[in-house]
Amino acid sequence: AVVVDLPGMGRSRLRGMSYTWSNQRACLAAYLQAQPPFVLVVHDIAGPIVIPLLPQLKQLRGVIALNTIFDTGNLRPPFPLNWIRHAGPLGKPLAYTMNFPFYRMRVRQMGIARNDQVPKAFLRNVYEEITADGGKGRLAEVMQGFELGAATDQAIRDGLAVKVPQMFIWGEADPALGKEIDKLPPRRHNQRIERLPEAKHFLMMDFAE
Repeated sequence: AVVVDLPGMGRSRLRGMSYTWSNQRACLAAYLQAQPPFVLVVHDIAGPIVIPLLPQLKQLRGVIALNTIFDTGNLRPPFPLNWIRHAGPLGKPLAYTMNFPFYRMRVRQMGIARNDQVPKAFLRNVYEEITADGGKGRLAEVMQGFELGAATDQAIRDGLAVKVPQMFIWGEADPALGKEIDKLPPRRHNQRIERLPEAKHFLMMDFAE
């Protein structure tokens, strides 16, 4: 399986280019087209970045989506991401103000249903990965580079029309994207949905099984 790690997070780099949505899509397209047969796993904004590429990926054997975005025209990123998105040149300075205690609080509020399942040390490691090599600044570029609207939504629908097996594993208690599963285009015979009523946004953290 290929798990998409957006350039700019987890020490991934997109050399010589800005970290906009379209540049990340071009980077990932070049990478995925050079891979042997794979199953693609996407989460959050990786969905609308990569799903439009699916018709081009001849080696694709399946898709697994975890709480991703289908209706970008009506997307309202949760605070502080919407704050970064609309801050213009202040976006990067504001992104750097998100220290670990603030990040930990927001991740637990927005993303983790069973807090006792995810220790502070685990969140510290994730935070250090995100912030490595100026990652907070790159996060601001991604947030400001969103292409939201009808064209992106149509590209997502076209991507999901590919006839490979598709699994949607959904945390319905996610305050940001829990309702996105209801915006999935009409179900096809190759699609299956698994709903987790108590899981929030980071369902892979506290509902790993």
